[in-house]
Amino acid sequence: MQTQVVLGKYLQSRFQELADTVNAKLDGNTSTTTNTSNNTPNTNSNGYLVKVTADALNIRSGAGTNNAIVGCIRDKGTYTIVETSGNWGKLKSGAGWICLDYTQKVGTTNNATPAAPVTNYSKGQKVTLKTSASKYCTGQTIPNSIKGKTYTIMQVGSGNTHPDGVLLKEIYSWVYKSDIQ
Repeated sequence: MQTQVVLGKYLQSRFQELADTVNAKLDGNTSTTTNTSNNTPNTNSNGYLVKVTADALNIRSGAGTNNAIVGCIRDKGTYTIVETSGNWGKLKSGAGWICLDYTQKVGTTNNATPAAPVTNYSKGQKVTLKTSASKYCTGQTIPNSIKGKTYTIMQVGSGNTHPDGVLLKEIYSWVYKSDIQ
């Protein structure tokens, strides 16, 4: 029997990395991802490129919809897949797994990086929340009253904790990196 810590959306947005670490220790392994799929993973050291075709594609902690959502791709960008399990692909960035049904293979790569531009954010940096921002990383609607204002980055998402977001200090909320400037 496997014991696992399960979090609600609010707690998941703030403590998912801790829950994954606890789950890994409870399972007696060092990996924080459990692949419950019956498919055998296929690792490709060079990887291949896929272009996201969906407006919003969930990133999950493992291959399959039974794994936690750890992020979301909204830019329809090109990404490198380094491992597959059935119709799921593991992102080279380490952010997690995506369903390949919502992508189109565009070629092979020799350790290429994603084609989408990457902006490096850091703790303490001042940023402005775009007026076009619509949803927090947790899925709730962003009220108009906080859009267009300047905030301080408290934490930059990584690993299993909102890899595509930043935590804003003044409103203590996770927002997508694409929604700040």
